[in-house]
Order: sequence, then C-alpha cells, then structure tokens
Amino acid sequence: MASSSKFRKIVNIFITLLFIVGFVGGNVLRISFGNGVAIGLYDIAVGTIIIAFLLQGLKGKKFPYLLPSIGLFFLVCLVSLLLNSTRFTLSQLMLSSLYLVRLTLYTGLYAVVLKGKDSTSTWLKRLWVSMVLMGFIGFIQYFLYPDLRNLYYLGWDPHYYRIVSTILDPNFAGILFALGVFLSLYLYSKDTQKYFLIGGIILFIALLFTYSRASYLSFFVGLSIWFFSQKHTVLLGVILVAIIGFIFMLPRPGGEGVKLERMASVNARVGNMSDALLVFRSSPLSGVGFNTLRYVKNSIYTGIESHAVSGFDMSILFILSTTGLVGLAAYGNIVYSLSRLIISKNKTYPDMTRLIVVSIFMIGVHGLSVNTYFYSLVLIYLAVLVGVYERKEIG
Repeated sequence: MASSSKFRKIVNIFITLLFIVGFVGGNVLRISFGNGVAIGLYDIAVGTIIIAFLLQGLKGKKFPYLLPSIGLFFLVCLVSLLLNSTRFTLSQLMLSSLYLVRLTLYTGLYAVVLKGKDSTSTWLKRLWVSMVLMGFIGFIQYFLYPDLRNLYYLGWDPHYYRIVSTILDPNFAGILFALGVFLSLYLYSKDTQKYFLIGGIILFIALLFTYSRASYLSFFVGLSIWFFSQKHTVLLGVILVAIIGFIFMLPRPGGEGVKLERMASVNARVGNMSDALLVFRSSPLSGVGFNTLRYVKNSIYTGIESHAVSGFDMSILFILSTTGLVGLAAYGNIVYSLSRLIISKNKTYPDMTRLIVVSIFMIGVHGLSVNTYFYSLVLIYLAVLVGVYERKEIG
C-alpha cells in the first residue's frame, strides 16, 4: 500500500513537471517539420498526460457534458475537408487534418481533468505556476533579448522591445497573461496566500509590456465583468483609471510595435478580413476545408514561411472561411452547451462561474482581432478550467 502511494506521488510530480515545462516552453520548445507543420512540447506533454491517466484509470461514470458538441464540430470540420478533397492533394488534406488531431488531444485533456484522480486544486495550480513562469521569463526576454527582428527569416514577426516570452508573439502572450491575472485573483479568493497576489502582479506588469491593444481591451472587459458582478463599480472605475495611467507611462524605446496609436497593424487586419470574406464567399455553406488556408492563400506567400498563413486574424472568419455557415453553427453549439453548463452551476459555484465567464468573454473579445479561439495554449487553459468547473458537479 505504501509503495503504491509512493508510486502515485512520483507519477503526480512527473505529470506536474511535464505539464509546466510543456506549457512554459511555448513556441520555443517545438519542432518544425516544414509545410506549416510543427509539434510543440505542450502537445507531447498533453498526449503523455492523457496516456498516463488512462493507464491509472479514470473515475466517475458521467459522460463529459461538452463532448457531444465538440464531437459534432469535429465532424463538420472533417466533412468540410472531404467535400473539398478534389481541390487539394492527398498530402495537403492529410496535413490539414493534423490540427484536428491536436484539437482531439486538448479535448482529451478536458476529459482527463474532469475524470482523472488529481484534485481540481492541483490542476489549477499547475496552470497558474505555468502562466506565472511564462510571465517571469517574459521579463528576462525583455531585458536580455528585446530585439526579435533577426527571427523574421523563421516566420516570426519582427517585434522590438515588447514582452513576447516563449510565445514569440505579444498578442497571444498578452491574452495568456491577462487570463492568468484573473486565475490569480480566483486562487487568492479561495486560499489567501500572498504568492497568488505576487504572481498576479507579475502577470499584470508582463501584460502591460506586451503593448498588445487586443489584450488590453480583453483585460478591461474581464475587469468590468469581474467587479460589476460583485457590485464594486467605484473600485472598478479607480482601477481602470490607474491602469490607463500605467499604460500611458510605459516606455517607448523605439519601433512601431510600442506605439499604441500605430495603424499599420490595423490596416493589415482590415486587409486580412477582406481576404477572409473573399474566401468565405467562394464556399459559404461548407467552407474551403478546415485548416486548408495555407494552400488557398497563395497571394500571401513572400518566400518566407510565415506562422500566420494557415489562418485569418479573426477567429470567426477563420471558422466561416474554412467550414462555412455549418461550421459556425456547430461551433456556436459548443458555446451554447457551455452556457447551459454555466447557468446550471452558477448558484452552486459563483466564484468559479465568475472566472469561467470572464475567461470566455476575454477570449471572445481577443478573438475579434487575433485567431485566439484555436490557439493551442489558450485551448489548454480552457481544457483545464472547464474540466475543473464541470468536475465539481461530478465529484
């Protein structure tokens, strides 16, 4: 019995370290195979964790509530590929379908968090430590490696004096930092340990130094929901004024990226939206095939392999262009199912409900300018959070 307990502790430590290192590794610890195909350590970590939990056995008999809705969306994505199979080569179709494998992994993580033997507190702390470490590494990157212009040949944007951490993109780093702030607030409300507040402060400052306007807006939306739901409107006003003051006091060391009034990225996104609408109009019902945009957007290629050619900036337009109106309806069904889950548990778990609602709205707003809905680490965050939230009902 003692040996079994010791083995269980070793496995728990292994899973914790694997999850944290995989998450924090971001886009630095990844292997690229060309043709837009890459595997991150976080993918390997999630797959290994799923296997480890399956070998240990899962508890509870109840079926994951969101699984049918997620499965329906996956089916629509697969059908969209099959309907457009004559437009692409077999290798192109197989490469495009690989992202469905990745999405299946994240769905598996949601099921593991929901039905595994590790406590909900353990999962939330794993997630929180990962996000805080990513924020801390962001400061190291800002001071020691602020100029990413030499990574342009690898397909990354030439950011200059912005925190990008291991994500190598300030917009996605920004939304993760913003989500981490509210996770810190939630954990502090449950266990008033000062390190949760310290972690939240680290993430907040890291968020400021991303200079990501989409992340700022999402954070303001999150703050508004967080404090309005608790009827702290005066406190909200004071905090918003203070944050706006902090933003305008940020240093402007040089480069276009740190200018909040910059228009180049806005113009680029407008052009990106126009491209997306053109693709959507070519096949409005079923789309051009899930994740096939790298083969459709030929005009975007410049001789440098970009990490953005497989999608459009706005998540909804990515869904519409690749899976059509049917795909958007199927994706909306996932949101509807999640809404029903929230309504059913709101009175029982109000604090966790607040965190879930804030997270969904923040991701929703952020996805209006960046393809956040399908970003791997955001999906991993949601898999853990929703798995924990639903698990409270299963017990």
